[in-house]
Amino acid sequence: MKIITENAVYVQKNDIAYLHHTDLPIPASIFMKVFGNGVVIIDDSNRYEFEKFEDANEIDFFNSLDWIVDYNSVKDLSDDEL
Repeated sequence: MKIITENAVYVQKNDIAYLHHTDLPIPASIFMKVFGNGVVIIDDSNRYEFEKFEDANEIDFFNSLDWIVDYNSVKDLSDDEL
């Protein structure tokens, strides 16, 4: 899940962990914010927490990923629409 605002994008750690296992060229700033301090453990205790990204290239990168659900595009949908 991602939440996009004017000046930032918030992405759940679960999606970031999956992103790490893709062949996509991840911007260095994203990689460093998440994995730059060594081993990162994402489990049931923190998988739904959000990381904040504010750089324009980070926002553009996450905007381009349509496989991460954008909260704002689904928040008002009914159960049938989902």
